[in-house]
Amino acid sequence: MLFSQEVNLANDCQERMTIALDKIDVQMRANRDALQVLEMDTANKQTALAIDERSFKLNNTSRGISFHHGAEVAPLNSDPQTWMQHSNTNIKRSQAERAKSATLRKELEAMWSACVNDMWTQFNRVNTSISDRRHEYEEARSRAQQNLSRVMTEIVDMEKNIDLLNKAMRDLQAPLQVAQTRLRTRLGRPKVELCHDPAHQRLLYETVEIQQTIQELNSKLLQAENVLQELLETRARLQQDLEVGVYFSSIYDAVEMR
Repeated sequence: MLFSQEVNLANDCQERMTIALDKIDVQMRANRDALQVLEMDTANKQTALAIDERSFKLNNTSRGISFHHGAEVAPLNSDPQTWMQHSNTNIKRSQAERAKSATLRKELEAMWSACVNDMWTQFNRVNTSISDRRHEYEEARSRAQQNLSRVMTEIVDMEKNIDLLNKAMRDLQAPLQVAQTRLRTRLGRPKVELCHDPAHQRLLYETVEIQQTIQELNSKLLQAENVLQELLETRARLQQDLEVGVYFSSIYDAVEMR
């Protein structure tokens, strides 16, 4: 009875996971479509910006200027309102797909947690039916394995967090260099033009803000590394406990066989 229930539960979880994989595939396609639209829109805007920059630099003495009759009446594809609507539509689509992805992740996490808990509960029931005398030992070993699994998960999460913190600090290096370079470049303004104007104030604020952010990230990184070290030590202790448990389990089996 318990064995058939375990098989049925495994088949049910497998079916639910298959359905979940189909949902993931659909959402991944939607995410890729939204990403492709954003990438195309971004590329178009970058191209437009480059053209505007070239146009901005043109003057009466620029090479390559000439008469272009009819350019002033050439048809256009949008106005500021439709341009903004197009951009907002793409952004809203991306936000909607991200929200769907977040909801799907929560659903999948809940489903996965339910399957794991159900399978584990059934596993314990089967073990209990095999031998009541081994129940207490197996329950203790099970708790140790669960603790180790949670610690392993926490280690992976913490390592990811450390990688993200390192990446975040690396990503701030270029903006900080830009801000400081702008400050240094603007120091070349002559005489009274070297003014403590709003732009200078903003650059100072931006530089300090980025530096403070880097310091905060570095502090969080140190904390995360300390937590990771504690988790690694906990994992080593749990693994050692499980190895001792396996040794005593083999002795217990040998005694039972006799």
